[in-house]
This record gives sequence, structure tokens and C-alpha cells, in this order.
Amino acid sequence: MEGLKHGLDAAPLPADHALAIALDFAERRELFGRRLIDLPQARHVLASAAADVLAGEALATVAARSVHTVPDELSVAAAATKYLVPTGTEGVIVELTRLLGARAFLKDVHARGMFQKVDRDHRIVGLFDGNTLVNLNSLVNQFRSLSRGWLRGGGDTEGAVRAFDLSTPLPPLDPSRLSLVARRGSGVMATLPASVAALRAEAGRRPELKGALGAAERLLAVTGRVHEEMDAYRAVVSDVPPAAFDVARHYSLCLAGAACLGLWTHNQRTARAGRTGELWRDGVWLWPVLDRLLVKLGEPDAGDPDAYPPLLERLRAAREAGELFSLIPFSLGGSAGRPTGASDAAAPPAHASGGDGGPPAAVPQGQTDTRAAVGGTRTPEGTSC
Repeated sequence: MEGLKHGLDAAPLPADHALAIALDFAERRELFGRRLIDLPQARHVLASAAADVLAGEALATVAARSVHTVPDELSVAAAATKYLVPTGTEGVIVELTRLLGARAFLKDVHARGMFQKVDRDHRIVGLFDGNTLVNLNSLVNQFRSLSRGWLRGGGDTEGAVRAFDLSTPLPPLDPSRLSLVARRGSGVMATLPASVAALRAEAGRRPELKGALGAAERLLAVTGRVHEEMDAYRAVVSDVPPAAFDVARHYSLCLAGAACLGLWTHNQRTARAGRTGELWRDGVWLWPVLDRLLVKLGEPDAGDPDAYPPLLERLRAAREAGELFSLIPFSLGGSAGRPTGASDAAAPPAHASGGDGGPPAAVPQGQTDTRAAVGGTRTPEGTSC
């Protein structure tokens, strides 16, 4: 569990920081007489990175809450999260490095060279409490129970729903329920068909959700195929073949999709009225996030360009308002009113914790109750969100 905490605390922050630095650069940099932010390729890179950041946040949120609601399935949620969030963040940094070019490495040119520090600092995250292969191997060792649970609709779906619903207070952790193997399967994964059905019903009333619905239905089909592939490795204990690791990687992506759909389905009505409501309305974050997962799953014709423009505009609006780009409203300390036209040689972006270019210091808005945005509640342990 301590390793999961490391993954949740450390991995999303470099992605947020790198994305903010790259966005500031794209807003200021001119190329061929146009700002970089106005060029289609740059816009796609930024929007794709934004979707990857939110996918990691959604999975991390569900995994962290499931520590309390389904601790007996933590072996699945923790392994998938500790694999997917650090590697997803690494992918974001790699893509943004290409966008920044030499400015990703040079000091005293853009943002005091903080991007290369973010890149360097993040590389150690994947080694906390086991590396990528250790976490994937943990999933391979559970293929038997996970595939059986999928066929039977097993797993603690009630606990998964409590993890999804941010208005539900979290119960105290029950250490006696912790288990090395999710014997009944994954409740988070088992909710996927119901989440798709709920989205389908919602899209019947709101045509603007049809893009997200199409991606969700494709994800459901892929998830079924991934569980079929898992059957070939149900008896693997040692000497895991490389193909089994690929299946575990695909399983993690499908689990992230189930977490995203569950989170959106159980919070979208209340979240639309909150400070981050524009992200939740009309599936603005859900569609591109699911599309990115399909891209990583190798699905043909994934990467729908229509899914991304609204998300990019929300990213830009959040940065202009001095807020962390997040599903939950946060303010970035001291960044309110930051002019986007500041020169590259100006002081470091306000999301930095200090002049050394450390990770962003996200500060919840003092006057904003998270409950108003995503239906969270205050508990003695803190906000349930």
C-alpha cells in the first residue's frame, strides 16, 4: 500500500508540471508566423497529453479510494496503477519533449530549464516498490481469478461503486481484508458493462455523448478479447513469457477505462455544476481519455480528431485561471492572473513549488468546497474526493 501511495503522489505531479511548461511554451512560441498553439500537430500533442494526465488521475482516484472500499482487490488496482500511471507520465514527458525540442534540455531558455528536471526526477518513480515488470507480473499471477471473475461478473461491484462515487464517505481501512490475490476477480472491471449501459442510456437523451459512447463500446469489446487472451496464461507461475506481459499491459489499460467510465457515470450530474463542470459536461474529458486508451491498446482507427479540441480549450482555460488541470478543482499557489504573454526568460511558472523547479504545489481553493464540484463530503479523515 505504501508503494501505491508513492505512485499516486509522485507520478501525476510531473505530468501536470510538464504539461503546464509545454502549454506555456506553445502559447508564446511563434513558428512560420503563427503561434505554436495554433498549429494542428502541436494542438494534438497537447490535447493527447492532457487526456493521458486525466486518465492517470481518474485511475489513481479510484485506486486510492478502493484501498478503503475493496481492500481485498487492492492487488489488482495497485499493480495496474503503479504500472500505468508512471509509464503513462513517462509517455507524456516524451511527447512533450518532442514539442519543446531543444528547450526541453536547455537551461535559462524556457522556464529556467525546469522541464529537463521534471524528466530527470520522474525516472525514479517507476522503481518504487517494484518496477514495471514486477507489477505486470503480479497481474499475470492473477489471470486465473481475473478471467474467471470476468466471465461470472464477479468481484466486489458494490465496493467499486463506492470508490467511484465521490459523494460517498470512505469507511476506515480494514487491514484484515487485504489479500495478495483478488480471488473473486475485479469489481472495478466487472462494472464496465453496466457503466457502458448507463452511458448508452444517457447518450440516448444527449446526442453530444455519442462520441464517448462509441469509444466506450469499443473498449468493452476489447476488454472481452483481453480476458480471452488471459486464458492462455492462467497456469503461468514462473518463467512468464513476454506475450503474457503484453496481455497484462492491455488489462491495465482496460481497467483504467473501467475506472474512468465508473467515475464519470457516478459523478457527472453533480460535477457539471462545479468549478470543473465544463470538463464533465458532454463527456469533454471522457471521450478523449477513452480514445487515448484505445490508441494504446492498438485499436485500428482510434485517435478520433474530433474528441480532442474541447479538452484542449479546457486545458488552456484552467492554465489561464491559475488552476490545476484536474477533474477536481484546485488552485495553483500564486498563479492567479498570470499573463500568458510573459517572456520565456520570466520567473518560473507559478505552479512550481520554488525556484528549483520542483513539482507543482497544488492548493485547494480555500473558498471552494470540493463537494460542490464533484459531490464529495467532508469526513474526519478529510475530503472524500
